[in-house]
Amino acid sequence: MKKFLFLIVALMNSIIISSQELLFELRYPVPFGDNFLNSDLLGSSGYNGIMDIGAAYKIADISDFGFGISYNTSLFSHPVTDVSIWTIMPKAFMEYSLQMKRLSISPHIGIGYSHWIYKIPDYSNMTDNGFSLNLSAKALINNDKKVQFFILAAYEFTRFGKSDDEVDISFNRNVHIFYPGAGITWNMGK
Repeated sequence: MKKFLFLIVALMNSIIISSQELLFELRYPVPFGDNFLNSDLLGSSGYNGIMDIGAAYKIADISDFGFGISYNTSLFSHPVTDVSIWTIMPKAFMEYSLQMKRLSISPHIGIGYSHWIYKIPDYSNMTDNGFSLNLSAKALINNDKKVQFFILAAYEFTRFGKSDDEVDISFNRNVHIFYPGAGITWNMGK
């Protein structure tokens, strides 16, 4: 029994160690759709995306699938009201690697939590929390280097929980954001 447990631990350790990968990304948030983030409020076109930064850690590769955790934070500002929004979005993700001759494309799905902090001048901060779904794809040139650069496109959907202070409609609860961006990946297993 001890030999069997040792074999399982050794196998899992070899899978995890051989696939460790750290990613850093810089993205530009672009809100879209019929929601409060993109609404025509006080003569403006809604909130402007400032930037999004993120990090991901791919823990395991099983066949062509990769599994890991990610963390992103975005910043938005409203040009008329001076309200700013800071988002915190941790997720678990799965990706599939499509290997071509010189190019690798990785579709990705992430599921997690979204915490939004509204900084309102002369008032206390407000918060919203909800479910977050991320669909994205990154492309990078195949080479054997430890550090590689990639480009990405991502879609983020956030569904906020019900609030007693707001009308329960999709305009107040569903947020859609598109993120074009670029990043760097560091493969620690090479």
